[in-house]
Amino acid sequence: MTMNNNQPQSPLEYPTNSQVPVRIFRRNRAPLTTDYRNFKVRDFWNDISQNDLWYLTDISSAVATWIKLGGGATGDVQFLTGDSGGNVGPDGSGIINTLGGTGCVTAGSPGTNTMTFDVVGGGLKWIELTVTGPTSLSSNTGYVLNNASTVNVTLPTTAAFGDVIRIAGKGSGGWQLNQNGGQTLHFGNVDSTTGVGGNIASTQQYDCLELVCTTQDTDFTVLSSIGVPIIT
Repeated sequence: MTMNNNQPQSPLEYPTNSQVPVRIFRRNRAPLTTDYRNFKVRDFWNDISQNDLWYLTDISSAVATWIKLGGGATGDVQFLTGDSGGNVGPDGSGIINTLGGTGCVTAGSPGTNTMTFDVVGGGLKWIELTVTGPTSLSSNTGYVLNNASTVNVTLPTTAAFGDVIRIAGKGSGGWQLNQNGGQTLHFGNVDSTTGVGGNIASTQQYDCLELVCTTQDTDFTVLSSIGVPIIT
């Protein structure tokens, strides 16, 4: 093997000209995932507002991965822990995955420090409607219908088997739940008129109704009711 003895050597016996120059950028804020243009992996970012130093570990699909170096008064995230299973630390890029399991989905908000956890099927979100309508409802949601005039609402055009809708009367005008084309309501042994002409309506101010989708998109069965609603 022939060696070039004229090539300057570093103390670690690497050629000195093979070293990558250190690039440090000073800004008055912390870096974001959108800070990737004109940057290279292994660049440093000095947030002079907090005197923090960040290191760029990856740029993929127009998303930059910056990790903060060192510790401070509040400290850096070193690991996550749950109810069981032990500690989970970051990978080589400083990333800890938070993935949804059975009955739960997670969603991160890029450019922020926010991770949202949503429980699927674990309960209903309730919304108060004060408009007279017509208003299309959403599956797996509860509605308080409140107006001095009749509140007209409509079944969702698409619904999966097992989706639930709840209605609670509040306003003195009552409510009327209307159908879309091809849909049918089943109340005990009484069926509504299939299609846009079918509906179920309250007779008293505080009448309530709970429905479940029993055939995807088209059939909804009354599970329970308070009052004596009229089905058409």
